[in-house]
Amino acid sequence: VTLINDMLDIEKMTEGSMEFALEQVDMAEVVEEVVEANKLKGEKRSVSVRYNLQEDEDGMFTLGERTRLVQLLENVVDNAVKFSDDASEVIVSLLVYRGRLRVSVRDFGCGVPTAARGTIFDKFTQADMGDTRAAGGTGLGLAVAKAITEGHNGRIFFAAEEGTGSEFFVDLPRLIGEEVISLE
Repeated sequence: VTLINDMLDIEKMTEGSMEFALEQVDMAEVVEEVVEANKLKGEKRSVSVRYNLQEDEDGMFTLGERTRLVQLLENVVDNAVKFSDDASEVIVSLLVYRGRLRVSVRDFGCGVPTAARGTIFDKFTQADMGDTRAAGGTGLGLAVAKAITEGHNGRIFFAAEEGTGSEFFVDLPRLIGEEVISLE
């Protein structure tokens, strides 16, 4: 069912036929929800999932569809937990960076192999990471995350070093009052 839903979502987003019901979303609440949901998954392998929030007097709001933003971050955090070394941690941070909201997801696992870096956000892509392939998945999670990010006028990218982990970044426009601070 998840595979079919992911495929339908990707096709709608690719065709531009998926519309988002945009409203003010508190990203601090979204990130906290996703972190809490992934703590149990991490505990099964002694991977702790930690949340760092940079407080800001204007709040951490964006204009988006809350359900889709949860789905986006769920895919990224789930991957970080899946590909982390046992007894390590995943750090999820929310901060203001150059006027926009930035969520970063840092893991201390195997990292994204150099050969997979150009295609990591493609549909049905799973990097060959040796025995971590047993972690499973459809190869759609990061493609869905990218499509949702772009549908919210955002940007997703990563930094990685093989053997020491990866850090994925999701930049989203920031909403302050009624003003949207776009990514420029």
